[in-house]
Amino acid sequence: AMEPDAPLVHDGSPSFESSSGPIQPEGNVVNHSTWSSGDMEQGFSESDQIFEHTFTTTWVHQGYMEPYACVVDIDDA
Repeated sequence: AMEPDAPLVHDGSPSFESSSGPIQPEGNVVNHSTWSSGDMEQGFSESDQIFEHTFTTTWVHQGYMEPYACVVDIDDA
């Protein structure tokens, strides 16, 4: 499904709504994001030890059931 010439999983869905606005998918990949911080080469040069390994996990993200909420009871007495 991720190959450039793969058939579309949701053919006919031109866009999806997200919390940050509409997403225009390109192929079957709806969103791709990266994150970085700091200078990696400097971090390696300042490290006492460097551990390298490959980790693999499932592609499914857990769905949190707990709502973001709080309850307040203000007693003016």
